[in-house]
Amino acid sequence: MSTSKAFYLRQVWLYNLGIHLISTQQQNGKGFFHVWTEDQGSRGPEEIGSSLMAFLENIKDQAMAPDHLIAWSDSAGGQNKKFYIVCLWHYLINSGVFRKIDHKFPEVGHTFMDSDRDFAAVEKSIRKHQSNYTIDQYISIMAEARKKTPFNVTRMADKFVDIKELPRKLGLVDRKKLQLTRNFHSEM
Repeated sequence: MSTSKAFYLRQVWLYNLGIHLISTQQQNGKGFFHVWTEDQGSRGPEEIGSSLMAFLENIKDQAMAPDHLIAWSDSAGGQNKKFYIVCLWHYLINSGVFRKIDHKFPEVGHTFMDSDRDFAAVEKSIRKHQSNYTIDQYISIMAEARKKTPFNVTRMADKFVDIKELPRKLGLVDRKKLQLTRNFHSEM
């Protein structure tokens, strides 16, 4: 029985949160990627929130952050439509990072966003490479996928923060969970 190298190589999931910043300083915007592997985290609100915090820290150093943030994101319920992300927005307003935050979701069927173009550029660049065996190879390919305005790629391994502690620290209550708990106890 013949076997190939691929049989012995296990594929590791590489998660990637893409953010496309559109601002008055840059006409076409700039792409930011935040990557981590499956052993460092999953795809939940904690990883998404931590990536958003890392992104904001990155643009703060570039003096690009305005006082009003408009965030567009897909409708991934497990990530973007979570109570913890709302708590993160609340935290950013309370700490004075932003005065106002609008979190918007495109209509169903009209979901093509600028970040989709960023992902397409990376996928096209990855197809040009025969074999990729390390995370560093992928990061290098991602960073160089666009020549004119290269992508900013951040490894999230040591940048994760405990987003799930925000509700307690801010004194916020998830009314949806509270209602489910009340309904459960009343049925008993």
